[in-house]
Amino acid sequence: FTTTPPGIFFTGDPGFPAKRGMYTKWWNFSPRVGLAWDVSGNGRTSVRASAGSFYDRPSSLFLQGFSNAAPFLPTYSRNNVSFADPWATEPGGDPFPLSYGRGLGRNDAKWPAYGIVTSLDYDTPNMQVYQWNLSLQKQVGTDWLLSASYLGNHTVHMWTVQEGNPAVYLGSGPCTLSGVSFASCATTASTNQRRRLSLENPALGQYFGSINHVDAGGTGSYNGLIVSVERRAAKGVTINGNYTWSHCITDPGGLPA
Repeated sequence: FTTTPPGIFFTGDPGFPAKRGMYTKWWNFSPRVGLAWDVSGNGRTSVRASAGSFYDRPSSLFLQGFSNAAPFLPTYSRNNVSFADPWATEPGGDPFPLSYGRGLGRNDAKWPAYGIVTSLDYDTPNMQVYQWNLSLQKQVGTDWLLSASYLGNHTVHMWTVQEGNPAVYLGSGPCTLSGVSFASCATTASTNQRRRLSLENPALGQYFGSINHVDAGGTGSYNGLIVSVERRAAKGVTINGNYTWSHCITDPGGLPA
């Protein structure tokens, strides 16, 4: 689409990884190991342990931005508009209804001013989780089972989102940006004009609003102790009780604040 501003790449552009948008990770290695030990040899006391690494796909939240972005399905975000006539100050007026379908020409796609963009590096790593556990189980008498288990995991390359085109604070006084005068630069009315790309190059920066850049630098960890007691079925009744003491800490995912 010829209406696409510089810096935006799609399938068919040189170097773009086919229809995936990411390089294929052929060397993702995910080993797992586990063991069980019958301590006394009579089946009444056991120790179990396991560990492994796992890869996972990101939440579909991260993929929505690529499917509903310009020029395929442009998203418009406007501040300080009148609900009576929300498109009164929009260049070209009301952009809807949009053209779509196979008959859409190279020059027909709409790219809105200050369009919302989602970006992803070609070599973004997959999220990886390392998990491990250790448990002790003991049968007491003929009906009771006691168990204590430690569970832990550590997550790396967790996908988060960072703002790639933030608005720059220019003080609270009046200012003129991209030919528009504002009584105060510290209001939402000037947010798009104060964005980094708009300040660096107003002619091209006007096509970029918020840029949600996927960043795989997030981490997370979980450690927990689970203690349980079970009385096996007697006269049709089974009794179970458990207590969990755990701690989880993680970087936030999803869209930026």
